[in-house]
Amino acid sequence: MKKISKIFVLLLVFVISFANINWSTENANAAPAKTYENLYNEAKKHLGKSYTWGGNGPNTFDCSGYTKYVFQNGIGVSIPRTSGGQYSASTKISRSQAKQGDLVFFDYGSGIAHVGIYIGNNQMINAQDNGVMIDNLNNSFWSRYIVGFGRMTNLEEPSKGKETLYAKNDLYILKSGNWNSGTAFTLAKGSAAVIDFDRTQNGFVHVKSGTQEGWYSGAMDPYWSETKIVNDKKGKKWLYAKNDLYILKSGSWSSGSSFTLKKYYAALVDFDRTQNGFVHVQVGDQEGWYSGAIDPYWYEEKPNTESKGKMTLYAKNDLYILKYGDWNSQSAFTLKANTPAVVDFDRTQNGFVHVKSGTQEGWYSGAMDSYWSETKLANEEKGKKWLYAKNDLFILKSGNWTSDSSFTLKKYYAALVDFDRTQNGFVHVQVGDQEGWYSGAIDPYWYEEKPNVRTLYAKNDLYILKSGDWNSQVAFTLKANTPAVVDFERTQNGFVYVKSGNQEGWYSGAIDPYWLTENPNVNLKGKKTLYAKSDLYILKSGNWDSGLSFTLKAYYAAIVDFDRTQNGFVHVQAGNQEGWYSGAIDPYWYTVSPNAAYICMKDVIFRDAPQWGTGQAGSRKQGEQVNVVGKENGWLKVSLSGDIGYLPDDGQHLQKK
Repeated sequence: MKKISKIFVLLLVFVISFANINWSTENANAAPAKTYENLYNEAKKHLGKSYTWGGNGPNTFDCSGYTKYVFQNGIGVSIPRTSGGQYSASTKISRSQAKQGDLVFFDYGSGIAHVGIYIGNNQMINAQDNGVMIDNLNNSFWSRYIVGFGRMTNLEEPSKGKETLYAKNDLYILKSGNWNSGTAFTLAKGSAAVIDFDRTQNGFVHVKSGTQEGWYSGAMDPYWSETKIVNDKKGKKWLYAKNDLYILKSGSWSSGSSFTLKKYYAALVDFDRTQNGFVHVQVGDQEGWYSGAIDPYWYEEKPNTESKGKMTLYAKNDLYILKYGDWNSQSAFTLKANTPAVVDFDRTQNGFVHVKSGTQEGWYSGAMDSYWSETKLANEEKGKKWLYAKNDLFILKSGNWTSDSSFTLKKYYAALVDFDRTQNGFVHVQVGDQEGWYSGAIDPYWYEEKPNVRTLYAKNDLYILKSGDWNSQVAFTLKANTPAVVDFERTQNGFVYVKSGNQEGWYSGAIDPYWLTENPNVNLKGKKTLYAKSDLYILKSGNWDSGLSFTLKAYYAAIVDFDRTQNGFVHVQAGNQEGWYSGAIDPYWYTVSPNAAYICMKDVIFRDAPQWGTGQAGSRKQGEQVNVVGKENGWLKVSLSGDIGYLPDDGQHLQKK
């Protein structure tokens, strides 16, 4: 009996314990979806946060600490801690295969030393010396050191699904996701099609209408409608064909041709008699069906059929000549300003006229005026004149389009243009000891007067956008008190163009309350010894147009004289070198020396990166003093006469003085 009681008690305890176990998974922490959206949302949370060697987040980061933190917290994926480890663990891919969310790696000379997250459009978000920010991979610094791309995980593509849409006009559906592929079929205006946004080729989406299918590149707007298009035309109307039109036997694309209505011929179109969106067409005893709307296939009034023939015209400005008579087609070539072309007004496509220049040909929609001139544009300018570049201009070695570039004249920079010294319509351009030739007329490539460009200072951190649109991504963060060149003549939707160093973008805020017109450092007086946070370009004068005087290397000291100014620039001297700099103290300068004196405990060889097996950055003898400027991954970062070297922080190689 006692034995039975013990068994019963044990069984009862087990049942009660089992019943109290919470088998629900509702409260379990589900891993975040592995989508680029989640990854990028986590990444951009930290824009503007500061950089610290060895920083793991969430308040400060180094480069690999940032990528590890974003992957872990954004999509629940754990990756190695160091940039070298992340490079080794990633699947290597080419630049053309890179997708948003891949990692991009850099080598400063002897091993992987930096990493960022690729966000598309040749941009990355990364933690660098100036903090977490978005950088352009094509700028002179990053493009010099980029190694390649790596994929840590395959991100899920968010499903966009299928949608039934209606063509706003006749649309050419292609055989494949390629502009050069042939037409699979024409989707008539008002016809429905199933668009599969998850099935893509090179940015083209899959389109299916009945048994016909193909690919189309246009966005939903302005080419598609979510609701069925109602034909507002009523009754019968005489219309005139803009081109030869194939009138079908029935209201179906698969029916045969009933007859061809020749260009400029009239037909009676009955908008009340329809089949599947096709309208009835009659000419004498011939009749059939046509799908095209009045525009762009019909004239409502009898056209002037008098032949205009061919004319040799000159482009007033650079003109984009298209491959087809369709606004959606790609550019065939660019006809440069003042270049002649043969324009055939009798050879048309949808109102576009045929254009031929040399062996190049295509289609253009513009009327003769205001895009063309009947006579070669005479340059009315004489003598020499100082002009200002509206954008970066490629100055050529000779007056010939096929010659190499002599130099690039940066936007807003001045050049001496000699209108009396010409080669094949090109004029001579000189900037200092650089010279070459340029073809553009004053307008639209040059300012005659110094442009309305002002140097302003951000009152607080400002998010500068990639385009003049509130929905666009952040191009970069302009730190508080940092100067930027604001161009009030270059606008997009009310946004003004902003450039700070090699970063550029758009901002909507008025001068007040987001900008300061005066240098916020005016309260600084006298001379101060400051230390460059990164390489700084010191100019010859207090003017953005002046040339480079010298480069102050990262961590090097300079005497900054806040009482000696030019246009908001302050005077900078380092040894016997001097010049002018516009940057506020933060984020370009340290006010306290970042250098700590260390003594070499033995003869040492510094590495190019914080890991063994990398290249040599330099050497020092036992007893020599070096300046340590920080730590990275357990290694000391040392300034070596302008270069950077690394040694382990183990007390065996270097010891603090």
